[in-house]
Amino acid sequence: MVPGDIVVLRMGDVVPADGKLLADQSLSADESSLTGESLPVDKAESDPVFSGTTIKQGEARVVVAATGKNTRFARTVELVAGAREVSHFQRAVVRIGYFLMVSAGALVVTIALVSILARGDPIIEVIIFSLGLTLAGIPVALPAVLSVTMSIGAGRLAEWKAVVAKLPAMEEMAGLKVLCADKTGTLTKNELALQEPVLLEAEDKHDLILAAALTARREDSDDPIDKAVLGGLDDVKELEDYKVKEFRPFDPTRKMADADIEHKGETFTVAKGAPQAILKLVGSAGKTAEDIESKVDELGRNGFRALGVARKDGGGKWRYLGLLSLLDPPRDDSADVVRSARKHGIDIRMVTGDHLAIARQVAKQLALGQDIKAAPDVFPEGGKGDDPELVDKVLDADGFAEV
Repeated sequence: MVPGDIVVLRMGDVVPADGKLLADQSLSADESSLTGESLPVDKAESDPVFSGTTIKQGEARVVVAATGKNTRFARTVELVAGAREVSHFQRAVVRIGYFLMVSAGALVVTIALVSILARGDPIIEVIIFSLGLTLAGIPVALPAVLSVTMSIGAGRLAEWKAVVAKLPAMEEMAGLKVLCADKTGTLTKNELALQEPVLLEAEDKHDLILAAALTARREDSDDPIDKAVLGGLDDVKELEDYKVKEFRPFDPTRKMADADIEHKGETFTVAKGAPQAILKLVGSAGKTAEDIESKVDELGRNGFRALGVARKDGGGKWRYLGLLSLLDPPRDDSADVVRSARKHGIDIRMVTGDHLAIARQVAKQLALGQDIKAAPDVFPEGGKGDDPELVDKVLDADGFAEV
């Protein structure tokens, strides 16, 4: 495979090389191997796909742009493998060693000159004494003693269920001031959950969630949105009273899923998907459309992912039932951990591959700083890490999104 080849990607395929979608093509890709974000990313014409990611939905033709070591995945692995930072502990040991050796050398030279020139001691005795003083002054056993001391500390940490992969890491943690914590799966649960919905024509919250759940795969579904919708029901067994006559799964082109349902002799159709796709399906216009779009924009600004839900009874018209808001919620213990860390003088800053608005919403729930920066804005292409202006931007930020 070489740049310029055309590859057909289908659901379940692992992308073999970096490339771009051709015209009128679309799919959804799981890029968690690169970004750590588990939610699939929708791709359309000219959007890039990356080697090592997995196709979750759809089918598309892609033109290969980079292979082998030139792919995004390979460059990421190369950067991680090439990171060889020397710890403060190792630098301190080297400095102590140099200081003692220089001191011992200066002392030996001074004593040797005084003994030979001023006192007239035998040269052989002076050499033997100088050699002994030199060996005594060089800290040969210092690294071994410190390693044994830290291994004892690692044993104590193991009692607290902390695994120490590298001994110098303990000294690094002891002097920690700023901790950059990943959001997805570390500060959050790494699973979408329903938040407070926006009701439009639905009777109540249950009516809205039930309609959305009827368009979800009920068994063996690994779709995070379907799981979140089904989890929003008080009792999933309620769906057994509804017969699905025909189910049309989510398609990246249509950007929605819909199903024909039969219940107590009545037939109706429900749909859920991107708010704009549902708005187009319902055919709302004027103030109604503007109102829905403003609510979607508001949810987006607050970091929520919006999902539109509609229903059509028999031969009637589509009704826009409402908007479901989804968010990867913080872990139950995250807020307590953040407070505890601050009491110990540790400044926690969030790092995530998610959108800026989502990062700010999670930071708000965890009482973290709101000055979250988009990584592409802070770290320009070709920028130097020792640039004073860049250093100030990094130190002033409370976290970074779109990393």
